Amino acid sequence: MTCGCLLLLAAQAQQGDEDQSAQYAAAGLQALAQGHYAAAQSAFEKLAKLDPDIAEVHATLAVIYFKQREYKQAINEIRTAQKLKPSLPKLAGRFFVSRALTR
Repeated sequence: MTCGCLLLLAAQAQQGDEDQSAQYAAAGLQALAQGHYAAAQSAFEKLAKLDPDIAEVHATLAVIYFKQREYKQAINEIRTAQKLKPSLPKLAGRFFVSRALTR
């Protein structure tokens, strides 16, 4: 009986994490679309803590950091994203070019 309860709690916790992840992703994307970068950053940082192995989360954080001119953090997130998913486009070069053009 105890084992069955633990399995049920584990399943509920996993579902709760998935729901929480979806909420953070939706809130972050909405904030990003509206140009509210601090709110987007907060949501995606929370999402990265819940789902640290999703490359796209780190790539999105890189975009957010870049928009806020936090280039060092952006590059760190790009590197993390590319380690997790080497098939991602080579974003670092694009960021450097964009940064050079916006100076």
